[in-house]
Amino acid sequence: MAESVQDPNEMSFLDHLEELRWHLIRSTFAIVIVGLVAFLMKDFIFDTIIFGPKKPDFPTYAMFC
Repeated sequence: MAESVQDPNEMSFLDHLEELRWHLIRSTFAIVIVGLVAFLMKDFIFDTIIFGPKKPDFPTYAMFC
């Protein structure tokens, strides 16, 4: 019978679960950080980025209106 030799680069099922867990933790941490920054900068985001095109001094305002 042929004996199977395991590749040292091959991960077991539990190793895959461990990698998935760390990816989820890092992703959650990044989402929380970005959410906090967006919450703290909400006035700038809304006034400059979202409602910026409504102001007459916006670069493309003259072309569209």
